[in-house]
Amino acid sequence: MNKNIRKEKLKSIISKFNNIQALVVGDVMLDQYVHGSVRRISPEAPVPVVEVSSFQMMPGGAANVALNLKSMEAEVALVGICGKDKEGQILKKLLYEKQIRDFLLMDMARPTTMKTRIMGNNVQMLRMDRENNEELTQEWTETAKTHLRTILEGHSWQIVVLQDYDKGFLNNIIIRFIIDYCKKHKIPVVADPKRRHYWDYADVNIFKPNFKELLTAFGMTDQKINPIGTEVEKLLIQQRLRMPHDITLLTLGDKGLWISTDDHAHIEPTKPRYVSDVSGAGDTVAALAALCLAVKADILDLAILCNLGGGRVCEQSGVSVITPESLIQEIEEYAN
Repeated sequence: MNKNIRKEKLKSIISKFNNIQALVVGDVMLDQYVHGSVRRISPEAPVPVVEVSSFQMMPGGAANVALNLKSMEAEVALVGICGKDKEGQILKKLLYEKQIRDFLLMDMARPTTMKTRIMGNNVQMLRMDRENNEELTQEWTETAKTHLRTILEGHSWQIVVLQDYDKGFLNNIIIRFIIDYCKKHKIPVVADPKRRHYWDYADVNIFKPNFKELLTAFGMTDQKINPIGTEVEKLLIQQRLRMPHDITLLTLGDKGLWISTDDHAHIEPTKPRYVSDVSGAGDTVAALAALCLAVKADILDLAILCNLGGGRVCEQSGVSVITPESLIQEIEEYAN
């Protein structure tokens, strides 16, 4: 297709994202950034001293997928679990400010997952995680199922995103309940898996692992495999045979992404970029894939938009979200 024609087609797809009704279900977090400058090494140990200048709090994990969807002008609701603590209240307040409907459960026995990134001279120097990644108890699982059923039945959702960070909310019972409900009611589902439940997402419309997660799932992390080679294509075929799904979207970092179906496989390469921070790029790809699926974009256009959006946010320091304006700018550059 002529690049100018493709450009107009991609812009037309973005214009349809407005007011898409999206539900995100998964592991929510609170991201804290400690910004500062580094001018010296500590006399106490061979480590840099960060002179703190500011603090920043942002919704993270599945909540960052919700932020990306909202930034692309969808209407978004979020389901997950957080602690009944100060961090949980901060997270809920941030979601309210971002106009994301908050259906979070709160557990007094579980702390809100929190990632603190120490940024020195705009470079991430250290990350500290506070979390309880145990799976939901049987009692909480039943509570979550009832909660989810009410939310699913109470609205006409156009897309559901399952965002798994192995923090415990998406156990195999919850995953199967959501997929079966959505399949019955013809609601498309995008799944972004993690290691623990990688093989539990049969029947989703888009399955979006990254390259490392794919190799881990096949027990091949110690092997040197070309991410754009034929061996990966064979793994994608094996994966679909073992766990049926419509589309595989495999992200490859600076190599771009694979998009694969039963009768088609394509590598969408990325352009050379200055990569500042890869944090949150996968969340952006999941959000854009969901929106493209909701508006019935074809898979090549979906791959292009996901690649452009994911690459764009990598150029920003810290976790950032994609916007229609920045994505359109990427399309203009792509077409030149």
